[in-house]
Formats: sequence, C-alpha cells, structure tokens
Amino acid sequence: MSAALTKNRSLKDLVRALTATFASRKCYPISEELSSAIQAYLDKHSSIEDHDSQRLHDELMHLYTTKVGSNPDRHAAFLSAFRGLRPALTGTDRLMAWWDIMVRPTLDSLGQAKAVVADARAVVLSVLVYDEDDANNEENAKTAAVFTERLFEVFLEKTKVSSSESGAGFAEEEKQRFVVSNVEAVLLAYGKRKPKVPSLTQPVTYLIY
Repeated sequence: MSAALTKNRSLKDLVRALTATFASRKCYPISEELSSAIQAYLDKHSSIEDHDSQRLHDELMHLYTTKVGSNPDRHAAFLSAFRGLRPALTGTDRLMAWWDIMVRPTLDSLGQAKAVVADARAVVLSVLVYDEDDANNEENAKTAAVFTERLFEVFLEKTKVSSSESGAGFAEEEKQRFVVSNVEAVLLAYGKRKPKVPSLTQPVTYLIY
C-alpha cells in the first residue's frame, strides 16, 4: 500500500473512531479504540504536511459542528481527542479557530471538570512550547506569539474587571478568578518549560505575579 493510501486510511480510521465515540452514551473518558486510532494517525504523520493538517482540521471542524457544538456532554471527549491530535494540527489560522470556538470557552467556563480544563491548558502549552529545529519553526513561532497575545489580553481583561469598582457580583468575581488562575497556570508551566518567550506588544512578565 502506498504512503498516500496509508495516510488516507489512517484518517478514515480516525474519523470512524471519533464518530463512534460521539454516538456512544458514555464518550468520556475516550476509549482505548479511539486512543489507538489517534496514535496510529500520529505515527503515520510523524512529519505532518500542510495539506494533511488541513484535511484533519476540516474533518474535526465538521465533527465539532455536527456532533459536539450543540451537545455539551460530548465536549470533554472531543477536547481530550483534540489534545492527543494537536501535534498534527498546525498553522496559525487553524489553531486560532480552535482557540475561539473551544479552548478559550473552556478556560472561561467555571464549573468544568479539572481534567477538562487541564486538557485546554495542555493544548495552549503545546502551542507555546515548540521545537525550534522543526521545519515549520517560523510558523510555530508566529502561532506561539499570537496565542501569548491572547493570553495576555484575557489576563488584562479579567484583572481589570476584578480590580474595578464595577459592583460585579460574587459569581462574576469567582469566574474572573477562575479564568485568571487558568492563564497563570499555563504561563507558569510555560516559564518552566521554555523561559524564552515570543515577542509581545507588552512584557509577558506582567502576567506572572
């Protein structure tokens, strides 16, 4: 079997396993079958090409739109699978689309299970910490810088609200603390893993107290 056919087969197997997962009443934690399909996909795309990453992105976006977006009970399973597949999802535009529709809402959503929030944090950290020897180093650096800017914006937005005299209720203040703690946790982990930071419009040191 040719390399192209093998790669196509692995994507089909992955989509089949994902679809089966979201058809199940109990889809989280994800099954061994889905974990195996994710690993098989990564093994066959150890050096992901842009068109393969785009195909994966399109398949995941379709699944999210049709199976997950309107079914909150499937969100944890999808995010867990997404975390596993993150090495094969590249490109600033593609990853920013997932930041907007899934990652940021998870970090913003008070009451999420710790494991779910941990998956969202791990996705962000995987973008910030990249291999500088990778062939896509320039794009990876651009994506990391954009994600860091977004974290910075979230931090300032929430700390500004919490320190203002806006009369925010207890629930809103609790949410603000929750979001800020998530951002701080990601950046502290990032600082331990990779002290050199992408260029920012403002110093990232303001993010960590």
